[in-house]
Amino acid sequence: MITGSINLTALQCAVKEVNAEGGRKVKAIIIPLEQNYLEQHANGSIYFNFVAWEKETQYSTHYLTHSLKKDVREKLKADGIQLPIMGNMTIKNEEYQPPVNTTANIDLPEGDDDLPF
Repeated sequence: MITGSINLTALQCAVKEVNAEGGRKVKAIIIPLEQNYLEQHANGSIYFNFVAWEKETQYSTHYLTHSLKKDVREKLKADGIQLPIMGNMTIKNEEYQPPVNTTANIDLPEGDDDLPF
């Protein structure tokens, strides 16, 4: 299982109170597409692409940044703009324990004559 969260307010956005169905007032987040490098696809969908970078902390196993096209990343870097951390993820699997990288984990054949090289 992987759990996580994405901080939508790390994007350029506004939180506004708007009129909803029946005249109720509700809070809504407004995210400008162009300023946040988001595109609406022909089918109407808008995706937020992200990259999960492995970094073990006391709160999570990975942090998320916006996955942008190479030319956009390079322009932002040249302008001295660092991508914000958008959120985090934690991989939870009590059964899986990654093996420690030691020679004890390697099955070696008995004797020196059986090596394949």
